[in-house]
Amino acid sequence: MDDSWAGYNQPLRLIVVRTPHESKRKQRVGKRIGDFIYELFITSHPQVGLTGCDLLNLYYGRGGFEKLLGDEDVEQDCDRWCSWHPYGQEFWQILSQWVWNWRLWTGFAHQPQPLRQTIWVGLESEKTTLPENPASVDEPLVLSQVHTPCPPADSAGYGPMQVAGGWARSRGKFSGSDFTLLNERTLECPAGNSMYRREVRQSRLGDLLILFGINPRTCQQCPLKSQCLADGSKETGGRRITFLLSLR
Repeated sequence: MDDSWAGYNQPLRLIVVRTPHESKRKQRVGKRIGDFIYELFITSHPQVGLTGCDLLNLYYGRGGFEKLLGDEDVEQDCDRWCSWHPYGQEFWQILSQWVWNWRLWTGFAHQPQPLRQTIWVGLESEKTTLPENPASVDEPLVLSQVHTPCPPADSAGYGPMQVAGGWARSRGKFSGSDFTLLNERTLECPAGNSMYRREVRQSRLGDLLILFGINPRTCQQCPLKSQCLADGSKETGGRRITFLLSLR
């Protein structure tokens, strides 16, 4: 951000902090916009020398020494003007702070306090666990041993296609028996629209479940959709019919 027109010789950097607004706490600083509180920080330090996190840590950690500075101002009036020259006044403030530091040192020597240390947990060594039955290098693992692939729907080991039992007949809707099977990949609905094979699944018993589907837009424009789709349906998926191929 270039503010040379305002008298700043170096370019300024703008840091924006956004925190969620808490209704139970009173807002002290920042500007509330919606559900967030925004705070702006401006600095002339480049990002290479001082990152945004460093600046925020300095700002939010200022409360640790502001109380000590407040006690110093109460016990020692170092801000009073006691010299006719600016250099003399600056010397007085430095001398007052030096005396204050000596008072703290003597107080710590009279009432010593244990030094607080942060103990970091050491890095744990990575434990390498070998499998119980590792596969041999000479005998590679076959894909069929990991996941048995689904056989094709036209396999000779299956019987004829039969429509799976559904809920539609008990609710006064078109059931699977109202749909005509044209071939292994095409199905015709009662309205004369074509439905195509979408997915083939295999049950735990080994039977194949063939799912036929249709374009949802076709169902939305169909005059018989009230007799085909479920009550309260959003009409986003279209009608689905499942056929069963029993394992011989």
